[in-house]
Amino acid sequence: TKEALYVKRSMGIRLGRPKGKGKSKLDQYKDEILQLVELHVPKTIIAKRYGTSVINLYKFLRYYYNENKRIA
Repeated sequence: TKEALYVKRSMGIRLGRPKGKGKSKLDQYKDEILQLVELHVPKTIIAKRYGTSVINLYKFLRYYYNENKRIA
């Protein structure tokens, strides 16, 4: 309710969605995935192996390659 939100806000608790990148289910396999990419394993095979979509894999790789200053 609005009163409950007002109370939390007055206590200094942040409301709403947290800022920044969320956790990906691929984070735990980061080293393995990056190694497979460097071995030129097709992205579709990597995505199937870790139970994700190819689009999600590309987003994951874009984040980690930009972080490590590597180019995919």
